Amino acid sequence: MRHQEKKVRAIGVSNFSQDQLEQVFAMATVKPMVNQIERHPYKVQADLGKFDTDNGLVNEGYSPIGHGHLILEDPVITKLADKYGKSPAQIVLRWQVDTGFVVFPKSSKPARVRENFEISGFNLTAAEIVEINALDQDKHLNYD
Repeated sequence: MRHQEKKVRAIGVSNFSQDQLEQVFAMATVKPMVNQIERHPYKVQADLGKFDTDNGLVNEGYSPIGHGHLILEDPVITKLADKYGKSPAQIVLRWQVDTGFVVFPKSSKPARVRENFEISGFNLTAAEIVEINALDQDKHLNYD
């Protein structure tokens, strides 16, 4: 109703699986535009991301660097950080963007906020994206 009244321009969902989205598509008059899901190199969610894209939904990844402690010390990530002269967090954020995900990294530290914005000027190669995708463990780093 609010959408028809032009009080809401977009509807999004969070943590919806393919099955749940298919149920929404079958009954809703307005299809969601965004599916926000936990996504980082240890939980890639490639199939769900493709399903979302194929159905016109924007993929938004939350916990895009996975709380840092594990992922930012991963040898694959640190190797790429050294190669590009970037921080491990910047490598992970670049991977998110290069694979079509919207991310909103957060930090209470101004220096990290600035760093999170400085991911332009380089792109990962297709082989590097495959290498990061291979880190997938389907591992929740947040509450399930």
